[in-house]
Amino acid sequence: MLVDAIDDKRFNNLAFDYDDNFSKVAKSDLQTLIANNLNNDFKVLTYTNKSCSAINLWIKKSILRNGTDLTTNDLVLINNTVDAILLEDSISPTKRLFNGDFAWVEDISEVHSYLVEIKNKEPITLFFKNITLKLCDSGEILETCYLENYLAEDLSEDEKLALKILINQKLDLLLKSFPFEGSLTENKLIASSEYQDQLLIINRLESQLKTGDKVVTKLKQAEATLKRIVKKHRDTISAILCVW
Repeated sequence: MLVDAIDDKRFNNLAFDYDDNFSKVAKSDLQTLIANNLNNDFKVLTYTNKSCSAINLWIKKSILRNGTDLTTNDLVLINNTVDAILLEDSISPTKRLFNGDFAWVEDISEVHSYLVEIKNKEPITLFFKNITLKLCDSGEILETCYLENYLAEDLSEDEKLALKILINQKLDLLLKSFPFEGSLTENKLIASSEYQDQLLIINRLESQLKTGDKVVTKLKQAEATLKRIVKKHRDTISAILCVW
């Protein structure tokens, strides 16, 4: 069946054993069928974002009649796994959104755009909106943003490149404003047993090297390990800033 084919990553041999579970629907009856089942566990499968967008727009215009743009009370399917800002009192300021989660739209900001220059290519304009969501399963309220370009159809290679460039530009600016050096994260790292133990190993090897022991290779390996430890904690700063 269809689910088994998807699990096996077989997408070129769609076939069904037709029985009483299947029924043919005339195109003229489609609008009534969807309207009567919107509040049920009803899904429409499409192959591309473009087809999905066309169906969504048709439902919004013909059945919901709430315009063509994403708006309050629309139901959305999360198509990526990201950390979003949790707008409630909680130990953690963020909430992980998973690919496949459903949420209701609580609020949407005005669009803000970025013109991204790409070397030897035409510039690309990316359109974003901040969005407040209410998770269907937990009722939690959170805030994130979405890329309007992706709603219409799959991103082009140039749009993907522009998005990567824009993220790196924004991250560089934030890292300059909130550097790792002198941060609480760095102070915690320096005080950690992981860092201090590795530092002791390096100090011991440096002392052995001064007395003539052949430990150059071991010293380089120990220093490389310390760099990896620092990089791991430095990357956590980048991850936090990406959520901002």
